[in-house]
Amino acid sequence: MSQIEGPDDSQQDAIETQTNSSEGIEQDSKDMQRVRDLLLGNNRDVVTSPVKQDARSIVSEVFSEALFDRQKKDGSVDQVILPLVENSVENSINNHREQFVGYLYPLVGSLVRKSVTAFISEFLEKTNELIENSFTIKGLKWRYRAWRAGVSFSEYAASQTFQFRVKQVLLIHRKTGLLLKSVAQDHQLNDNADLVSSMLGAINDFVSDSFTSDSKDEEQNLGVVKTDNFTLLIKQGPYALLVAAVNGNESPHFNEQLQTTLEQIHRLYLNELVEFDGDDVPFDSCEKPLRDCLINELKPELETKQKQPWIAIILAFAGIVALLYYLVLWWQNESLVSEIKKASPPAGVIIRTIEQDGVNGLSLEALRDPQSTPIEEWLQQFKIGERTTQIKQELYLSAAPQMIQLRVESALSSFSGINTSWNGQVLSLSGLVTVTEYNDLQRRIEAIPGFKESFTLNMRNVSVKGEQTVNVTTQQQQLYQNALAEVQQIQFDFPVATTVLDRTQIEKVQNLADKIKELMLLAEINQYTMGVIVIGTADSVGASGTNTELSQARAEHVKSLLVEKEVASNEIMAVGIGKVELAQVATTARKVLINVVYHQNTLGHTEREGN
Repeated sequence: MSQIEGPDDSQQDAIETQTNSSEGIEQDSKDMQRVRDLLLGNNRDVVTSPVKQDARSIVSEVFSEALFDRQKKDGSVDQVILPLVENSVENSINNHREQFVGYLYPLVGSLVRKSVTAFISEFLEKTNELIENSFTIKGLKWRYRAWRAGVSFSEYAASQTFQFRVKQVLLIHRKTGLLLKSVAQDHQLNDNADLVSSMLGAINDFVSDSFTSDSKDEEQNLGVVKTDNFTLLIKQGPYALLVAAVNGNESPHFNEQLQTTLEQIHRLYLNELVEFDGDDVPFDSCEKPLRDCLINELKPELETKQKQPWIAIILAFAGIVALLYYLVLWWQNESLVSEIKKASPPAGVIIRTIEQDGVNGLSLEALRDPQSTPIEEWLQQFKIGERTTQIKQELYLSAAPQMIQLRVESALSSFSGINTSWNGQVLSLSGLVTVTEYNDLQRRIEAIPGFKESFTLNMRNVSVKGEQTVNVTTQQQQLYQNALAEVQQIQFDFPVATTVLDRTQIEKVQNLADKIKELMLLAEINQYTMGVIVIGTADSVGASGTNTELSQARAEHVKSLLVEKEVASNEIMAVGIGKVELAQVATTARKVLINVVYHQNTLGHTEREGN
């Protein structure tokens, strides 16, 4: 009977290993499932919360590198950040404009000052050159020769002044012929720099292709281009050309400087020249070495001898003398105008305006009475001399007493038998005339404007020829009576219970004062002694004592106003009579009345007359 044997030890180990492997895979699957549940399941906050807490520190460690890598990959960082920065700057400027002005002011101010300084320096340099060579004998010769040569004066002057002058320097890319950088003495030359560089590149290529040596397989290039007015010096380099436009005969030292500058540019900008793709921005910084090649070298005789622009000096001196002469004339004329303004014009002349008319003239506007002194005659006292005087005058009748007296003298000139005598405001006439002349004389004098208002006529000593006689005394007395009636007709009304006149009544005071003065003059002519009584009244309303006080106060008030108008106070008496007991005016008698008392001495006794 056979015996069944079990598995050996090796088989048993294999079976155990397989069993353990299956169990490990199953365990890994369970662990992976747990990770998925932690990251994506409902309990994922257990893992994400600690990450969120440290997110700022984690991102900050790789933020810059991440931006750099993404920008290098597709350039999307600029596309995202640029609009944000632009909007931020725009909002900041709109909201904080004053702060941005403060930030930019030092920078902009410095740039403006540098620009203005450069412009002024260039302007002064050109102006100085033109002045030195324009107003001299040599300068005039140069102008003639420039005209004959058909060139501008500035170009001809530069050719005669400088041994050589570099007007423009161009840096050109050799392979493409494109302009890399250009500098010039005159900024307008830079406008055509691109065209010049293209043409030079084409010519250089033509020479290189057409004139290559057969024996020596060497490339031929342009070195110098000469014209009647300038020379182009071309320095060749592996990747660039340096071209200088020169007036005059350049020195060997300048050729060396051009070559050195070209070598320096190749050394500093080799990568940019090799990888040039049409963008000339990298070559903006080479302006300094190029501008160092803009050299002006004077001729030897001009370096040792400085020209003197005698014609300019003479013209400047003559201009200064003329200006001083003009200022002296103006000052003298201004002083004369001030002197005339301070002086009092003659009677009957009113100066409205007086001012200078140019450097040596006067312009005057005035009003003049026909009887007054002519303005031209009055101005001669100020030593006007040969000055041009324009006088615009208008005639008028002056109310000045001197002018009225002159009109009276003119009116009396046709009466040969009449003598005049002025005593203050009284005109006394004497002489022998006919009746017709007497009436005509009186009519003419009284018709003179302003005479009645300012003067009184006394014709008591005028005798009349012929059978008919004129009682002059009677006429003078009649004038006095007429004036007396006018004075006594004036009354002043007062409001109820007041002692002060209102505005409309005060205006009548001046008229009363003038008539009283005229009456006093007539009284003197007629040999009267007179006095004025100012009588105050009151209505019947109120107590008798109160009315008496009111009437007295009213009379005193009118008297004080007359005294203010220069009527002698010792010839005025104020009296208050209280209420007026007349039924017709009992309620309206609030007045001040004027009465005059006078008397006349005749033949040694006194005749008294009252009114």
